[in-house]
Amino acid sequence: MDINSQRTFVLKHAEPQSGPVIYWMQRDQRSADNWALLYAQKQALVLHQPLIVVCCLVPGFLGATIRQDGFMLRGMAVMAGKLSRHNIPFQLLKGLPYDVLPRFLVETYAGMLVTDFNPLRVSMDWRERMASR
Repeated sequence: MDINSQRTFVLKHAEPQSGPVIYWMQRDQRSADNWALLYAQKQALVLHQPLIVVCCLVPGFLGATIRQDGFMLRGMAVMAGKLSRHNIPFQLLKGLPYDVLPRFLVETYAGMLVTDFNPLRVSMDWRERMASR
């Protein structure tokens, strides 16, 4: 599987550690045609580590209504089923990513964190906060 290096950006360089590769899904909430997921999967294969997909549900994100959150959650349930068929676990965390994701990374002894590109200012702020940890 070839990954175009122009489609990747290292937010914070660190040597991969022994432990699962965590794909923090933000914008690309799908299991197909997802370059970041493919990159994370390739890293997991190269490192001989499991891959875990995680998404953070932020209640009221950008004024989302219950109906919009319900639509997103139903889509995630379908995606989780597709990932499960490939033996890739999916974990939904509730809260701000920089609050809940570091705890998850420690609990799973994560070796690498990969995420997708999201141009929203709030999402860029979350990535910067994660990288500073």
